[in-house]
Amino acid sequence: MAREYSTLPRPSVLPGPAEIFAPVSRKLRSVDRALQSWPGRASPVLLKMARQTVSKQGKLIRPGILLLITGHLGYKGKNDTILAAAVEAIHLASLIHDDIID
Repeated sequence: MAREYSTLPRPSVLPGPAEIFAPVSRKLRSVDRALQSWPGRASPVLLKMARQTVSKQGKLIRPGILLLITGHLGYKGKNDTILAAAVEAIHLASLIHDDIID
């Protein structure tokens, strides 16, 4: 005998990144500022590559997810934006590494 399953109504328009990350949008701007200031001391070639990579407006999905999770779990510390920037910096470094290997 076949079972019938009911489904919840689907929204006609799914939320985009702007709506999903709206609760942490202010902190994401802080993450972006932190990324812009990090390349500091480096060789001129590496500095140029890092600035070009960081200056491309990314979606900041990984930092956004981290900030949403830390907020949901009640994190009250001061380091959430620094940690989110570090997550994005690691992602950017992997993109640069991939470009070099290719």
